[in-house]
Amino acid sequence: MPKASIKEEAGDTKIQLGWHLDQDNLPVEVMPGLVDHHTAVLAQSGAGKSFFLGRFVEELLLCTKSRVVVFDVNGDFRRFHEVDGLAWSRGSTKKLLEGSQVKRDHQAKLFAKDWMKVKCRHITQRIVPPKKNMDTKPGKIDWSSLGFQEKLAALEIQDGLEIMCLRNTESDLKENKTPNPTFRQFLDASINLLGEPIKRLVGQETLSRFIAKVIERNNWTIWSDKTGTADIGVFLGQPEELRDVTILDLPSIKTIEERLLAVNVCLDKLWLNAEAEWEKAFSERPEDDKRAPIFIIVDEAQNLVPADSSSNKVASIASKLMRIAAEGRKYGLFLVVATQRPTKVLPGLLSECENVCLLRLQSTLDLKLVSSAWGVPDEVISRVRFCTTPGDGLIFGRWLPSITAFHVAPRRTKEGGRNLQRKKWAVRRF
Repeated sequence: MPKASIKEEAGDTKIQLGWHLDQDNLPVEVMPGLVDHHTAVLAQSGAGKSFFLGRFVEELLLCTKSRVVVFDVNGDFRRFHEVDGLAWSRGSTKKLLEGSQVKRDHQAKLFAKDWMKVKCRHITQRIVPPKKNMDTKPGKIDWSSLGFQEKLAALEIQDGLEIMCLRNTESDLKENKTPNPTFRQFLDASINLLGEPIKRLVGQETLSRFIAKVIERNNWTIWSDKTGTADIGVFLGQPEELRDVTILDLPSIKTIEERLLAVNVCLDKLWLNAEAEWEKAFSERPEDDKRAPIFIIVDEAQNLVPADSSSNKVASIASKLMRIAAEGRKYGLFLVVATQRPTKVLPGLLSECENVCLLRLQSTLDLKLVSSAWGVPDEVISRVRFCTTPGDGLIFGRWLPSITAFHVAPRRTKEGGRNLQRKKWAVRRF
Protein backbone atom coordinates (compact mmCIF):
# COMPACT_ATOMS: atom_id res chain seq x y z
CA MET A 1 0.00 0.00 0.00
CA PRO A 2 1.54 3.38 -1.06
CA LYS A 3 2.33 5.92 1.65
CA ALA A 4 -0.13 8.75 2.02
CA SER A 5 0.84 12.33 1.34
CA ILE A 6 0.23 14.94 4.03
CA LYS A 7 -2.95 16.11 2.33
CA GLU A 8 -4.27 12.59 1.99
CA GLU A 9 -3.46 11.75 5.59
CA ALA A 10 -5.25 14.89 6.82
CA GLY A 11 -8.42 13.67 5.10
CA ASP A 12 -9.32 17.18 3.90
CA THR A 13 -7.70 20.30 2.53
CA LYS A 14 -8.17 22.57 5.51
CA ILE A 15 -5.48 25.16 5.99
CA GLN A 16 -4.05 24.87 9.48
CA LEU A 17 -2.68 28.15 10.81
CA GLY A 18 -2.26 27.43 14.52
CA TRP A 19 -3.90 26.34 17.75
CA HIS A 20 -6.62 27.84 19.94
CA LEU A 21 -5.23 29.30 23.15
CA ASP A 22 -8.58 29.12 24.96
CA GLN A 23 -9.77 25.68 23.83
CA ASP A 24 -7.19 23.09 24.87
CA ASN A 25 -4.99 23.67 21.85
CA LEU A 26 -7.57 22.65 19.27
CA PRO A 27 -6.29 23.41 15.76
CA VAL A 28 -7.25 26.68 14.08
CA GLU A 29 -8.23 25.55 10.60
CA VAL A 30 -9.52 27.52 7.65
CA MET A 31 -11.36 26.27 4.58
CA PRO A 32 -9.36 27.12 1.42
CA GLY A 33 -12.36 28.86 -0.12
CA LEU A 34 -12.25 31.48 2.64
CA VAL A 35 -8.71 32.73 2.01
CA ASP A 36 -9.57 34.48 -1.27
CA HIS A 37 -9.66 37.89 0.36
CA HIS A 38 -6.93 40.41 1.06
CA THR A 39 -5.13 39.67 4.32
CA ALA A 40 -3.37 41.86 6.88
CA VAL A 41 -0.63 40.52 9.16
CA LEU A 42 0.13 42.99 11.94
CA ALA A 43 2.90 42.45 14.48
CA GLN A 44 5.84 44.26 15.95
CA SER A 45 9.37 42.94 15.59
CA GLY A 46 9.90 39.58 17.28
CA ALA A 47 6.19 38.78 17.63
CA GLY A 48 6.11 36.00 15.02
CA LYS A 49 5.12 37.81 11.81
CA SER A 50 7.71 36.03 9.65
CA PHE A 51 6.69 32.65 11.06
CA PHE A 52 3.03 33.29 10.28
CA LEU A 53 3.80 34.46 6.74
CA GLY A 54 5.95 31.41 6.12
CA ARG A 55 3.29 29.07 7.52
CA PHE A 56 0.49 30.72 5.55
CA VAL A 57 2.41 30.48 2.27
CA GLU A 58 3.32 26.83 2.96
CA GLU A 59 -0.35 25.98 3.52
CA LEU A 60 -1.46 27.87 0.40
CA LEU A 61 1.01 25.89 -1.69
CA LEU A 62 0.21 22.49 -0.18
CA CYS A 63 -3.55 22.76 0.27
CA THR A 64 -4.54 24.76 -2.81
CA LYS A 65 -3.41 25.29 -6.41
CA SER A 66 -2.74 28.95 -5.72
CA ARG A 67 0.50 30.58 -6.77
CA VAL A 68 2.40 33.02 -4.59
CA VAL A 69 4.68 35.98 -5.32
CA VAL A 70 6.77 37.20 -2.37
CA PHE A 71 8.36 40.64 -2.12
CA ASP A 72 11.04 39.48 0.29
CA VAL A 73 12.25 42.63 2.03
CA ASN A 74 14.37 41.01 4.76
CA GLY A 75 15.62 37.84 3.11
CA ASP A 76 13.25 35.73 5.23
CA PHE A 77 12.34 33.56 2.21
CA ARG A 78 15.84 32.96 0.84
CA ARG A 79 15.80 29.36 2.07
CA PHE A 80 12.08 28.76 1.61
CA HIS A 81 12.74 25.78 -0.65
CA GLU A 82 14.49 23.97 2.24
CA VAL A 83 12.72 21.98 4.95
CA ASP A 84 13.58 22.85 8.54
CA GLY A 85 13.89 19.43 10.15
CA LEU A 86 13.93 20.92 13.65
CA ALA A 87 10.58 22.72 13.28
CA TRP A 88 8.69 19.90 14.96
CA SER A 89 10.88 19.67 18.06
CA ARG A 90 11.41 23.22 19.28
CA GLY A 91 10.25 24.36 22.75
CA SER A 92 6.67 25.65 22.72
CA THR A 93 5.95 24.04 19.34
CA LYS A 94 6.82 20.58 20.65
CA LYS A 95 4.62 21.12 23.71
CA LEU A 96 1.68 22.30 21.58
CA LEU A 97 2.03 19.40 19.17
CA GLU A 98 1.99 16.88 22.00
CA GLY A 99 -1.29 18.27 23.31
CA SER A 100 -3.02 18.95 20.02
CA GLN A 101 -5.22 16.93 17.72
CA VAL A 102 -3.08 17.72 14.69
CA LYS A 103 -1.38 14.65 13.31
CA ARG A 104 0.15 15.78 10.06
CA ASP A 105 2.71 18.05 11.72
CA HIS A 106 4.28 15.02 13.35
CA GLN A 107 5.05 13.68 9.91
CA ALA A 108 8.21 15.60 9.03
CA LYS A 109 9.18 13.11 6.36
CA LEU A 110 5.79 13.35 4.69
CA PHE A 111 6.01 17.13 4.66
CA ALA A 112 9.47 16.98 3.10
CA LYS A 113 8.20 14.58 0.44
CA ASP A 114 5.35 16.89 -0.55
CA TRP A 115 7.45 20.04 -0.27
CA MET A 116 9.97 18.77 -2.83
CA LYS A 117 7.15 18.86 -5.39
CA VAL A 118 6.60 22.60 -4.87
CA LYS A 119 8.39 24.59 -7.57
CA CYS A 120 10.23 27.61 -6.17
CA ARG A 121 11.91 30.38 -8.11
CA HIS A 122 14.20 33.06 -6.70
CA ILE A 123 14.69 36.26 -8.66
CA THR A 124 17.95 37.52 -7.26
CA GLN A 125 21.24 39.25 -7.99
CA ARG A 126 23.05 36.77 -5.75
CA ILE A 127 24.81 33.78 -7.24
CA VAL A 128 22.77 30.84 -5.98
CA PRO A 129 23.15 27.31 -7.35
CA PRO A 130 19.81 25.76 -8.39
CA LYS A 131 18.30 22.93 -6.37
CA LYS A 132 15.96 20.11 -7.24
CA ASN A 133 12.87 22.14 -6.31
CA MET A 134 14.28 25.63 -6.87
CA ASP A 135 15.66 27.62 -9.78
CA THR A 136 17.02 31.16 -9.96
CA LYS A 137 16.70 34.00 -12.42
CA PRO A 138 18.69 37.24 -12.50
CA GLY A 139 17.08 40.28 -10.93
CA LYS A 140 17.46 42.48 -13.99
CA ILE A 141 15.19 44.89 -15.85
CA ASP A 142 15.15 45.53 -19.60
CA TRP A 143 14.80 49.32 -20.01
CA SER A 144 12.92 48.93 -23.29
CA SER A 145 10.28 46.75 -21.59
CA LEU A 146 9.18 49.56 -19.28
CA GLY A 147 6.04 51.53 -20.03
CA PHE A 148 6.28 55.31 -20.28
CA GLN A 149 4.95 55.85 -16.74
CA GLU A 150 7.48 53.37 -15.32
CA LYS A 151 10.26 55.26 -17.10
CA LEU A 152 9.04 58.51 -15.59
CA ALA A 153 9.05 56.88 -12.16
CA ALA A 154 12.51 55.36 -12.68
CA LEU A 155 13.98 58.75 -13.61
CA GLU A 156 11.93 60.65 -11.00
CA ILE A 157 10.60 62.98 -13.68
CA GLN A 158 7.64 65.24 -13.03
CA ASP A 159 8.58 68.43 -14.85
CA GLY A 160 6.91 68.88 -18.24
CA LEU A 161 10.13 70.01 -19.92
CA GLU A 162 11.98 66.93 -18.66
CA ILE A 163 9.18 64.78 -20.05
CA MET A 164 9.82 66.47 -23.40
CA CYS A 165 13.48 65.47 -23.13
CA LEU A 166 12.47 61.83 -22.52
CA ARG A 167 10.11 61.81 -25.50
CA ASN A 168 12.78 63.33 -27.74
CA THR A 169 15.36 60.77 -26.67
CA GLU A 170 12.99 57.89 -27.45
CA SER A 171 12.06 59.47 -30.79
CA ASP A 172 15.73 59.76 -31.77
CA LEU A 173 16.34 56.12 -30.89
CA LYS A 174 13.47 54.99 -33.11
CA GLU A 175 14.70 57.14 -35.98
CA ASN A 176 18.11 55.53 -35.60
CA LYS A 177 16.50 52.11 -35.76
CA THR A 178 17.02 51.32 -32.09
CA PRO A 179 13.41 50.84 -30.93
CA ASN A 180 14.38 48.55 -28.03
CA PRO A 181 17.46 50.15 -26.47
CA THR A 182 19.41 49.03 -23.46
CA PHE A 183 19.78 51.64 -20.74
CA ARG A 184 23.32 52.37 -21.93
CA GLN A 185 22.02 53.11 -25.44
CA PHE A 186 19.34 55.32 -23.91
CA LEU A 187 22.05 57.20 -22.00
CA ASP A 188 24.09 57.79 -25.17
CA ALA A 189 21.00 59.08 -26.98
CA SER A 190 20.16 61.46 -24.13
CA ILE A 191 23.67 62.94 -24.17
CA ASN A 192 23.32 63.51 -27.91
CA LEU A 193 20.43 65.89 -27.16
CA LEU A 194 23.04 68.49 -26.19
CA GLY A 195 23.70 69.16 -29.86
CA GLU A 196 20.06 69.20 -30.99
CA PRO A 197 17.41 71.92 -31.33
CA ILE A 198 15.53 70.72 -28.24
CA LYS A 199 18.20 72.48 -26.18
CA ARG A 200 16.69 75.78 -27.22
CA LEU A 201 13.17 74.62 -26.38
CA VAL A 202 13.76 73.32 -22.86
CA GLY A 203 16.83 75.30 -21.87
CA GLN A 204 20.33 74.24 -20.85
CA GLU A 205 19.42 73.85 -17.16
CA THR A 206 16.52 71.46 -17.79
CA LEU A 207 18.47 69.40 -20.30
CA SER A 208 21.48 69.15 -17.99
CA ARG A 209 19.23 68.07 -15.10
CA PHE A 210 17.61 65.40 -17.27
CA ILE A 211 20.95 64.02 -18.46
CA ALA A 212 22.33 64.04 -14.89
CA LYS A 213 19.42 61.84 -13.78
CA VAL A 214 20.09 59.38 -16.60
CA ILE A 215 23.84 59.28 -15.85
CA GLU A 216 23.16 58.64 -12.16
CA ARG A 217 20.89 55.69 -12.94
CA ASN A 218 23.41 54.24 -15.37
CA ASN A 219 25.32 53.12 -12.27
CA TRP A 220 22.43 50.90 -11.20
CA THR A 221 23.11 47.18 -11.37
CA ILE A 222 19.52 46.31 -12.18
CA TRP A 223 19.68 47.10 -15.89
CA SER A 224 19.92 44.20 -18.31
CA ASP A 225 22.67 44.69 -20.89
CA LYS A 226 20.66 42.82 -23.51
CA THR A 227 17.11 43.55 -24.60
CA GLY A 228 14.42 40.91 -24.31
CA THR A 229 16.37 38.65 -21.96
CA ALA A 230 16.73 38.16 -18.21
CA ASP A 231 13.90 40.57 -17.46
CA ILE A 232 12.00 40.42 -14.16
CA GLY A 233 8.81 41.24 -16.04
CA VAL A 234 9.16 38.16 -18.24
CA PHE A 235 9.38 35.85 -15.23
CA LEU A 236 6.18 37.28 -13.72
CA GLY A 237 4.25 38.45 -16.77
CA GLN A 238 4.01 35.14 -18.61
CA PRO A 239 1.87 32.33 -17.14
CA GLU A 240 4.26 29.61 -18.24
CA GLU A 241 7.12 31.34 -16.40
CA LEU A 242 5.30 31.80 -13.08
CA ARG A 243 6.26 29.08 -10.58
CA ASP A 244 4.27 27.84 -7.59
CA VAL A 245 6.11 30.43 -5.53
CA THR A 246 8.24 33.21 -6.98
CA ILE A 247 10.42 35.14 -4.52
CA LEU A 248 11.81 38.57 -5.38
CA ASP A 249 15.00 38.80 -3.31
CA LEU A 250 14.98 42.56 -2.66
CA PRO A 251 18.07 42.70 -0.36
CA SER A 252 20.16 41.33 -3.23
CA ILE A 253 19.35 44.46 -5.28
CA LYS A 254 21.85 47.20 -4.55
CA THR A 255 19.85 50.36 -3.78
CA ILE A 256 16.42 51.17 -2.39
CA GLU A 257 15.54 53.01 -5.60
CA GLU A 258 16.30 49.93 -7.68
CA ARG A 259 14.25 47.74 -5.33
CA LEU A 260 11.26 50.02 -5.66
CA LEU A 261 11.57 49.91 -9.45
CA ALA A 262 11.70 46.10 -9.36
CA VAL A 263 8.50 45.94 -7.27
CA ASN A 264 6.86 48.40 -9.67
CA VAL A 265 7.69 46.23 -12.66
CA CYS A 266 6.47 43.07 -10.92
CA LEU A 267 3.12 44.58 -9.96
CA ASP A 268 2.61 45.96 -13.45
CA LYS A 269 3.31 42.62 -15.14
CA LEU A 270 1.18 40.65 -12.67
CA TRP A 271 -1.77 42.95 -13.33
CA LEU A 272 -1.42 42.85 -17.13
CA ASN A 273 -1.11 39.05 -17.09
CA ALA A 274 -4.15 38.66 -14.82
CA GLU A 275 -6.19 40.93 -17.11
CA ALA A 276 -5.17 38.89 -20.17
CA GLU A 277 -6.02 35.61 -18.43
CA TRP A 278 -9.40 37.05 -17.40
CA GLU A 279 -10.18 38.02 -21.00
CA LYS A 280 -9.09 34.61 -22.23
CA ALA A 281 -11.36 32.87 -19.72
CA PHE A 282 -14.41 34.50 -21.29
CA SER A 283 -13.67 32.83 -24.61
CA GLU A 284 -13.74 29.39 -22.98
CA ARG A 285 -16.44 27.29 -21.40
CA PRO A 286 -16.77 27.79 -17.63
CA GLU A 287 -15.71 24.20 -16.98
CA ASP A 288 -12.46 24.89 -18.87
CA ASP A 289 -11.54 27.87 -16.69
CA LYS A 290 -8.64 26.53 -14.62
CA ARG A 291 -7.31 29.82 -13.28
CA ALA A 292 -6.06 29.85 -9.70
CA PRO A 293 -5.47 32.81 -7.38
CA ILE A 294 -2.15 34.59 -7.10
CA PHE A 295 -1.31 35.81 -3.60
CA ILE A 296 1.11 38.74 -3.44
CA ILE A 297 3.05 38.90 -0.16
CA VAL A 298 3.98 42.50 0.69
CA ASP A 299 6.21 42.25 3.75
CA GLU A 300 7.30 45.34 5.69
CA ALA A 301 4.64 47.34 3.87
CA GLN A 302 5.57 50.50 5.79
CA ASN A 303 8.79 50.55 3.73
CA LEU A 304 7.29 49.88 0.30
CA VAL A 305 4.17 52.05 0.64
CA PRO A 306 4.69 54.48 3.52
CA ALA A 307 1.90 56.82 4.54
CA ASP A 308 3.89 59.85 3.39
CA SER A 309 6.42 59.88 0.55
CA SER A 310 7.26 62.20 -2.34
CA SER A 311 8.92 59.46 -4.41
CA ASN A 312 7.46 58.77 -7.86
CA LYS A 313 8.28 55.10 -7.49
CA VAL A 314 6.51 54.82 -4.13
CA ALA A 315 3.50 56.64 -5.55
CA SER A 316 3.43 54.24 -8.49
CA ILE A 317 3.61 51.18 -6.19
CA ALA A 318 0.87 52.66 -4.00
CA SER A 319 -1.48 53.20 -6.95
CA LYS A 320 -0.89 49.66 -8.21
CA LEU A 321 -1.51 48.08 -4.80
CA MET A 322 -4.66 50.14 -4.27
CA ARG A 323 -5.88 49.04 -7.69
CA ILE A 324 -5.31 45.40 -6.74
CA ALA A 325 -6.99 45.99 -3.37
CA ALA A 326 -10.05 47.48 -5.08
CA GLU A 327 -10.35 45.36 -8.24
CA GLY A 328 -7.97 42.42 -7.87
CA ARG A 329 -10.58 39.93 -6.74
CA LYS A 330 -12.15 39.50 -10.17
CA TYR A 331 -8.70 38.84 -11.64
CA GLY A 332 -7.69 36.45 -8.88
CA LEU A 333 -5.07 38.74 -7.33
CA PHE A 334 -5.00 38.90 -3.53
CA LEU A 335 -2.72 40.90 -1.26
CA VAL A 336 -1.15 39.72 1.98
CA VAL A 337 0.04 42.94 3.60
CA ALA A 338 2.40 42.56 6.57
CA THR A 339 3.67 45.41 8.72
CA GLN A 340 5.12 46.30 12.11
CA ARG A 341 3.54 49.75 12.07
CA PRO A 342 -0.03 49.88 10.70
CA THR A 343 -0.24 53.67 11.14
CA LYS A 344 2.84 54.11 8.90
CA VAL A 345 1.26 52.29 5.93
CA LEU A 346 -0.54 53.98 3.04
CA PRO A 347 -3.99 54.98 4.37
CA GLY A 348 -6.81 52.87 2.99
CA LEU A 349 -4.71 49.82 2.07
CA LEU A 350 -5.09 47.87 5.30
CA SER A 351 -8.82 48.58 5.56
CA GLU A 352 -9.29 46.65 2.28
CA CYS A 353 -8.07 43.50 4.05
CA GLU A 354 -10.91 41.28 5.28
CA ASN A 355 -8.78 38.62 6.93
CA VAL A 356 -6.48 39.63 9.78
CA CYS A 357 -3.72 38.04 11.86
CA LEU A 358 -2.85 40.28 14.80
CA LEU A 359 0.15 39.38 16.94
CA ARG A 360 1.84 41.47 19.62
CA LEU A 361 1.48 45.24 19.12
CA GLN A 362 2.19 47.73 21.87
CA SER A 363 1.73 51.07 20.10
CA THR A 364 -1.50 52.73 21.28
CA LEU A 365 -1.92 54.47 17.92
CA ASP A 366 -1.53 51.21 16.00
CA LEU A 367 -4.01 49.40 18.25
CA LYS A 368 -6.55 52.21 17.85
CA LEU A 369 -6.25 51.95 14.06
CA VAL A 370 -6.82 48.19 14.21
CA SER A 371 -9.83 48.65 16.49
CA SER A 372 -11.47 51.27 14.26
CA ALA A 373 -10.64 49.59 10.92
CA TRP A 374 -12.14 46.20 11.83
CA GLY A 375 -14.55 47.06 14.64
CA VAL A 376 -12.82 44.94 17.25
CA PRO A 377 -13.67 45.89 20.86
CA ASP A 378 -10.87 47.65 22.71
CA GLU A 379 -10.86 45.10 25.53
CA VAL A 380 -10.27 42.32 22.99
CA ILE A 381 -7.69 44.15 20.90
CA SER A 382 -5.69 45.15 23.97
CA ARG A 383 -5.02 41.49 24.68
CA VAL A 384 -2.24 41.42 22.10
CA ARG A 385 -0.40 44.21 23.93
CA PHE A 386 0.42 41.81 26.74
CA CYS A 387 1.33 38.75 24.68
CA THR A 388 4.66 37.51 26.01
CA THR A 389 5.10 34.43 23.82
CA PRO A 390 6.10 35.03 20.17
CA GLY A 391 3.33 33.65 17.97
CA ASP A 392 0.46 34.36 20.37
CA GLY A 393 -2.25 36.67 19.08
CA LEU A 394 -5.67 37.03 17.49
CA ILE A 395 -7.00 35.88 14.14
CA PHE A 396 -10.31 37.09 12.70
CA GLY A 397 -12.18 38.08 9.57
CA ARG A 398 -13.87 36.21 6.74
CA TRP A 399 -11.85 33.06 7.30
CA LEU A 400 -13.22 32.36 10.81
CA PRO A 401 -16.69 32.75 12.38
CA SER A 402 -15.40 34.75 15.36
CA ILE A 403 -12.34 36.44 16.83
CA THR A 404 -10.00 33.69 17.98
CA ALA A 405 -7.03 33.77 20.36
CA PHE A 406 -4.41 31.47 18.87
CA HIS A 407 -0.76 30.48 18.66
CA VAL A 408 0.86 30.38 15.22
CA ALA A 409 1.65 26.90 13.94
CA PRO A 410 5.35 26.33 13.18
CA ARG A 411 6.88 27.36 9.93
CA ARG A 412 8.35 24.16 8.50
CA THR A 413 10.67 25.74 5.93
CA LYS A 414 13.95 27.40 6.80
CA GLU A 415 13.92 31.10 7.55
CA GLY A 416 16.53 33.05 5.60
CA GLY A 417 16.81 36.05 7.91
CA ARG A 418 18.38 35.85 11.33
CA ASN A 419 18.36 37.90 14.51
CA LEU A 420 21.33 38.34 16.81
CA GLN A 421 21.89 35.21 18.87
CA ARG A 422 21.69 36.05 22.57
CA LYS A 423 23.73 33.05 23.62
CA LYS A 424 26.58 34.51 21.60
CA TRP A 425 26.53 38.08 22.86
CA ALA A 426 24.61 38.15 26.18
CA VAL A 427 27.53 36.70 28.12
CA ARG A 428 30.40 38.12 30.12
CA ARG A 429 33.15 39.60 27.97
CA PHE A 430 35.92 38.47 30.34
